[in-house]
Amino acid sequence: MKTTEKQNPSPSKAQFFELFPKMGVDFIKIRLLFYGLSGFLMIGTLVLLISRGGPKLGIDFTGGISVQFSAGTAAIEEVRAALAKEDIGGDVQSLGVPGEYMARFKKEEEERGLDAKLDNVLAALDPSGNAKVLSKDFVGAVVGQKLRDQAIMAIALSFLGIIVYVGFRFKNLIWGVAGVLAIIHDVWVTIGFITLLGYEIDLVVVASLLTLAGFSINDTVVIFDRLRERMRVYVREPLYDAINKALNDTMSRTLLTAGLVFMSTLALVLLGGQTLRPFSVALLFGVVVGSYSTIGVASNLVYTWATLTGLKGR
Repeated sequence: MKTTEKQNPSPSKAQFFELFPKMGVDFIKIRLLFYGLSGFLMIGTLVLLISRGGPKLGIDFTGGISVQFSAGTAAIEEVRAALAKEDIGGDVQSLGVPGEYMARFKKEEEERGLDAKLDNVLAALDPSGNAKVLSKDFVGAVVGQKLRDQAIMAIALSFLGIIVYVGFRFKNLIWGVAGVLAIIHDVWVTIGFITLLGYEIDLVVVASLLTLAGFSINDTVVIFDRLRERMRVYVREPLYDAINKALNDTMSRTLLTAGLVFMSTLALVLLGGQTLRPFSVALLFGVVVGSYSTIGVASNLVYTWATLTGLKGR
């Protein structure tokens, strides 16, 4: 007997606040539009990176100099202004003790007279002579290369783990591969965005990309789980209809969650200061593109794959 929604109870589901009414959008019908937009963003990122000689890497990956110093009563904005005046604008962070800071410089700065310029900066910040360098460390290129390899390995292993876990949970690798392709889309486009803004990629930005990957796959799995429930109860429902209904059913949850994360991250962008700016901007953009991909990329890839292979995604 054909299974219909009227003959069966609704699949169990969490009761989310319905921020938006049932929209009934045919996401599968407009999948080529999503593919075209994603293709444009990914190719645009590739062209941008090629035109700029690759992503702009920070000293975590290229090597550099880390200097801790006391600056009397000078605020961090005064320190940055003094460094900029000497044309050695480095990445300045507070050490949590009033008047003590850490600045990181590219290794090329050493050849441009970094020590003499730092002396000028400290003298300008505290004419009494109490400002001084507390420590100076070098981050070698070999260490930077090792950190870069470890960062790539961490991302690759996380993607592999997601494929295995989601594939095992949904009993078909289609789901895991589609979810990881959506994550790769999100991370790649976000790298293009922060490159466009001129930010460097360091370990903090890598942390934001991994956070973005976690956010994206979590949202995707929620939709996949909803879809799996429909496929289990309405066994004769076409995959086309099941995906559309799952996406529409979870739309309020997706937009509400993304909206709250977006507002929290926006506050971090506005109030978090210059040091956290690359991290917070990458995360802010990532929330937007990650929410888009869970709706326009991941589920549509499952449908396209299932249609081409005849596996029906089950």
